[in-house]
Amino acid sequence: MQLRQAIVSSPGSRALKENELVSSSDGIDDALVKAICRWSPGRSGLSYGQKQSINFFQPDPDTYALSRSVGELGRLQEDGRRIISKVVLFELSQLELYRNNIALLSYVLQSSGLMNLQPFSAEVLPLLEVPDRAFASLGELARSEFAGETERVGHAVALHHRVVVLGLANPLAFMCSFLASHPMCDRLRYSFSTGLKVEEERQFSIQFFPESDPDLVRELAGQQIRTISLDSWQMAHH
Repeated sequence: MQLRQAIVSSPGSRALKENELVSSSDGIDDALVKAICRWSPGRSGLSYGQKQSINFFQPDPDTYALSRSVGELGRLQEDGRRIISKVVLFELSQLELYRNNIALLSYVLQSSGLMNLQPFSAEVLPLLEVPDRAFASLGELARSEFAGETERVGHAVALHHRVVVLGLANPLAFMCSFLASHPMCDRLRYSFSTGLKVEEERQFSIQFFPESDPDLVRELAGQQIRTISLDSWQMAHH
């Protein structure tokens, strides 16, 4: 299948406020560009210690997006590091080929090198050629040891709508299991980010932080965001 793609950059300095489109494939209109830029992280948008983040969101009612956000090397200044995001766009029929498990699809794209950020000078990017089926089955990637924790996170999202999971080393593997535990028709309801800061402009259903921090827990509680710590669980399964 052929997928549209776009490259989005956070502002180059604090004087600039909005993200900007660097380049894109044909077939992405201005309204969709605006939505993609809004969902992409701003300057210094990665959470502490994170070098990249994999993110899933729905920029408009007919489009789904998977992005990889990376701090631009060599651009760390007093006002933070610029973030470059590669965004890949899907229609529902394309996601159904992967049984609506965006985490599984992320594995395919990353293993094929299709989420890598490469220097593009052209304003128009080519369409991405992606296999119509996964190299690995959903069952191979969904790990049974996550079963109890995926249920716990699912209940929290249903009650609180936004959840931050703390202390998990491999959030993408967790999301693959989490989505596999839900009916196919429900899997696209859950937006997620593996490494972005919690911000009001980008309200993901599930976000991940590598370590539990009491100050962060208190801050998020003040924003009515539920936190779940998996530190002790993870140690017990190593």
